[in-house]
Amino acid sequence: MENNSGSWTILAHVNYRKIGMSPHYPTLYSIVSGLETKIAFEFGTGFSTYTILEALKDTGGKLYSVSTNTIDELQQKYCINQNNWHHSVGKTVDILSNQLKKLQENEEKIDFVLHDGAHDYATVLFDLTNILPFMKQYSILLVHDTLHSKCGIDVSAAIKQALHGMNYDRVTLPFGFGLDIIRINGNIFNGSIEIKKNKVGSKYVTNLTDPHF
Repeated sequence: MENNSGSWTILAHVNYRKIGMSPHYPTLYSIVSGLETKIAFEFGTGFSTYTILEALKDTGGKLYSVSTNTIDELQQKYCINQNNWHHSVGKTVDILSNQLKKLQENEEKIDFVLHDGAHDYATVLFDLTNILPFMKQYSILLVHDTLHSKCGIDVSAAIKQALHGMNYDRVTLPFGFGLDIIRINGNIFNGSIEIKKNKVGSKYVTNLTDPHF
């Protein structure tokens, strides 16, 4: 029998909190799993980290993350203990380059990014400007708190500036303080998302070269 304990834990957390990022955890799980993510990146950590890692069990993927939380803190609070998780502690302006260097050394490009770390304009702009060149064509970027009453304007402005000149699609989910879902249509030089799971008898699920996708 398939073990769905992780999925039930996610749903229980959603029902328990019902605020902030919590309502978006099922969406987060679905996107990471549905993209058949091999390389994920997270700015900020928490129960979202648990959710991403649960989804990566389905895909055999790896998570890079950066935050001010230590691995011990996260493991104790969320029962996270994964060999496919590479975490750096500190402010991104100081440590992001270390994680990007690992990506370069491993010749890895990113399928999925979640940004829910610092929310000031300068930091969000720094984070997104540096991570976008590593994202594949048709990869997905999620940015939380875009409709937050205190920081939403700055977060949204930073997104717009970081994406300036890029080919992308963007939609905002208007609950849980706002979650922007951004699909990167450019970055062809990084390779493209490949979705291989399909129903028996079908040749493919989605043609990613279709402009209407």
